[in-house]
Amino acid sequence: MARPPVYLNFAFQGASNFWNGVAIPAQSRYFDEPTPFHAVQAAWPVWHVLEWVWHEHNPGQDTRNNPAFDDFRARHLAACPELKLLRDVTDASKHCGLARTTSVANVTGTGQYAQGFISGMWAVEHRDPLIIEADGTSHVFDDVLRAAVTYWNNQFR
Repeated sequence: MARPPVYLNFAFQGASNFWNGVAIPAQSRYFDEPTPFHAVQAAWPVWHVLEWVWHEHNPGQDTRNNPAFDDFRARHLAACPELKLLRDVTDASKHCGLARTTSVANVTGTGQYAQGFISGMWAVEHRDPLIIEADGTSHVFDDVLRAAVTYWNNQFR
């Protein structure tokens, strides 16, 4: 029998408190200063709030090898496919290589501002956005993050 989870919430009592205290500031920081570092910091709480919601509604139940959690996660992934992309980005940023099946095939771009030469003018800033390649389609990370944030904001209303 699985041991029940231990809750070490670092003063965040509940999913909406975690959402407002961690995820919202992280995504705001990314959009204020888009860097790969801030992208990773924004992706992980937007993905992991799913487990906070699960535990809030299912206290003491582990997520591992739990068909009820698998169904719960599948419902959210179906409702917001961008969460699947953030899961892959989050897991890959933590573990580097993933042995499980992923949706994301590749991530390109620097996600940073760069100096460029456009129309004869020096020092024009332009973005080199992070692009997530998944299922044969290119997704701009900013759009993926915005869609997932909108999804969770609607869940917490």
